[in-house]
Formats: sequence, structure tokens, C-alpha cells
Amino acid sequence: MPPIKPFKRKRAKIDPLFADEWNRIAKLVQGLSNFSVAPPLRMLKTPQGTMLAIAPAAKDWFIGRILNVGPAAAPNYTDQRYWIKEQKITNTDAAANDIAWGDETRDDALWVTATNLAEVISQSHDFPDNDNYRVMVYRSWDQTPIARYVFTSLPIVID
Repeated sequence: MPPIKPFKRKRAKIDPLFADEWNRIAKLVQGLSNFSVAPPLRMLKTPQGTMLAIAPAAKDWFIGRILNVGPAAAPNYTDQRYWIKEQKITNTDAAANDIAWGDETRDDALWVTATNLAEVISQSHDFPDNDNYRVMVYRSWDQTPIARYVFTSLPIVID
């Protein structure tokens, strides 16, 4: 982008914009060409031009439980996607050796569709239907910006 020429006052006291204000705005516009952002802000290319958007807040990672049925009884997936509900540790005994889990009960607890990266190539859906597997789920943003959730895990089969 070529530099914008500084504004020079043409007619005393009748200019719609003072020169110093024009020059401040011109520098600001020129600075936008070097502008970059970090999540949750996103710069999106749209038919109308570049747009700055704020992505919705979400955790970067959480422990979730794989479920066979989604919110409002949504059916199970058949590909590499799974319904995941956020979990919390429910232990009340500090000396307990095992971790006890339960569904997170906050109003904003996450219930998401997550893709198992270990199954992407095969497009499989290998976790048995027992609602008892817990996985670490990570959030990533696509270019729209929509949060996408992923985890990597192979089902453990015990004979």
C-alpha cells in the first residue's frame, strides 16, 4: 500500500477535518497493513474485505467422557466423531488413590462433538458403546471462526 500523502490545510477554519486528525487517521490505516492478531481474535477474509472477529470463549482443553447419545437425544455418530461431555474430579478424600469422575455441573459445561484424530484416516468409529471412556479434548479454531474439538485415543479392549 503506498503511503498516504499528509493532509494540508487548504482553507482556514472551514476544513471538515483538521490536518492533525487526518494525519493520525492516515497513520492508523497504514498501520493496519502490519496488523496481526492472536486467538480468540481472528482476521477473516470475506467478500467485503478483511474482518476482525472475536471467537466465542471456550476452554483450550478439558477431560471429557465419550457418550453414545448427544444433547436432546441426538444419535451417535458412525464416523470418527464422538459426543463428549465435560467431566470433573469428584473426589472428596485427599488420601484417595483413585480418581472419581462425574459430569461437570457448571451452567457453561461443555458438551461438544470431537473428532478422534486416531480414526481420521480409517473414518472409523471404534469405541465400544458403554459411555465410560474419558479422553483429553483440545480446542482449535477454524477460519470461520468456529471452535473445533479433537482428541487422539485408541480404544482399550480387554479380553
